[in-house]
Amino acid sequence: MSDIKSIIFRDNKFKELSKHYGEKYQIEVSDKPGHNNFVLIDDNTKLFHKGSFITNSFNYGPFLNRIKNFEREHQLKKAISYKSIKPKRILDATAGLGHDAFMFALLGQSVTCIERNKGILILFEEALRMLPKETYYKNAKRRIEIINKDASEYTHNPQGHDLVYIDPMFEVSKKLRRNKSLSFINSYLGKEDDVTADFVKKNSFRRIVVKRPKNFKDFAFKESFVVSGSSVDFKVLVNS
Repeated sequence: MSDIKSIIFRDNKFKELSKHYGEKYQIEVSDKPGHNNFVLIDDNTKLFHKGSFITNSFNYGPFLNRIKNFEREHQLKKAISYKSIKPKRILDATAGLGHDAFMFALLGQSVTCIERNKGILILFEEALRMLPKETYYKNAKRRIEIINKDASEYTHNPQGHDLVYIDPMFEVSKKLRRNKSLSFINSYLGKEDDVTADFVKKNSFRRIVVKRPKNFKDFAFKESFVVSGSSVDFKVLVNS
């Protein structure tokens, strides 16, 4: 698995923020890139890998449309058994860029986000940092906890979470790979292990929700039911 080797800033106004991430994630900080994989901290922070880069903003693009219409996330809500008057504690075991985690938070759920890749996590944190100051955004951010660890450390320990959510974003169809971000992430992360079977085997969580590409043949587990979307399915296992 690739990960960043350095954090870069070119404008001194981002020096302290860069140092903050450097200390938090134990990564060298510099004003000059010297590696293939690095994060450039600026007004639109970028993750670089082999000369290409991606950004992660919640303020524009297709994801902003999801944010504006978060109450219409019908498949996602059904998959987690959403009830507005009784928020859940969700363990997002493969947080990635944090898109689904942010949807959960907007819906009033508490989310613990686990991601072992430091470069991806910094993009997630930067997207949160750059959000507008509206109260509902601030409230959503407060519901998110970000942890840089391997999800396998949580397979046997629910720690009060009501369900685990898994989105193996590296397993995408050829059609979805046309998306620039997904294509970049596939190249950047390389081949990753799918933790789904590990969570199912431990049988620690009452509910396991796995996001899969449409019509994905799943050998990791037998779901209790499927919530179908247009391009993805949410496979749900309910343990008694």
